[in-house]
Amino acid sequence: MTTVTARDVTASDHPDLEPWEVFQQAKDGDPMRHGGNVLAPDRELAVHYARELFARRNESRRLWVVRRADIAVLDDQIETLLTPFAPAAERLDELPGIGPVAAAVIIAEIGLDMTRFPTAGHLCSWAKFSPGVKSSAGKTQGNGSTGHGNRYLARILGEAAVMAARSDTFLGERYRRIARRRGKKKAIVAVGRSMLVIIWHLLADPETHFNDLGADHFTRNVNTELKKRNHIRQLEALGYTVTLEPAA
Repeated sequence: MTTVTARDVTASDHPDLEPWEVFQQAKDGDPMRHGGNVLAPDRELAVHYARELFARRNESRRLWVVRRADIAVLDDQIETLLTPFAPAAERLDELPGIGPVAAAVIIAEIGLDMTRFPTAGHLCSWAKFSPGVKSSAGKTQGNGSTGHGNRYLARILGEAAVMAARSDTFLGERYRRIARRRGKKKAIVAVGRSMLVIIWHLLADPETHFNDLGADHFTRNVNTELKKRNHIRQLEALGYTVTLEPAA
């Protein structure tokens, strides 16, 4: 078997061989992920080489082998089709965790006409990014499931949320705060929903651009407000009437 790097593939010492990209799928429903590349004269041998590659790794995967030249042609076609939507895709690309490919998928799934969704909440409900859990007096009702919704949109938002979690941004810090208290899965759903709210605003108004609040937003604002309310509550419990005035 011949496996090569991208630099080797562009070399001219194998004129009879073509580069083939190998994509793998672990199980039904999982996205196809890039697993490497091979050099082969035709698809039959490319599949054979790819299977040998994963057999040596002791991995059992469903494989999809595609000629690199065919991918380039498809990329050109997609770029042409996306040209009218380029301004919207660029605005979505401003969000942490969302790149050009993710932006294209999001636009393909929800479109640009946000008049179909009167509010961002309607979009989240349509996409099933509104968990059915209500809390009252320390008790929870509902199962926390977001439902089925659009699986392609859910997948791309989930991947974007994971990518945003690694960033030093408001969304990254939101993910980390929720993950510490409620687990990673709920954090992914929460950040995905936050992204969907932002996306609705960016698509509803072409003049709107994303402005990151910063990773320290919670420290600067939320914690301050929480402390203020706690102090007021404690003073009122002692019989005082509290009036706050900003310091000069």
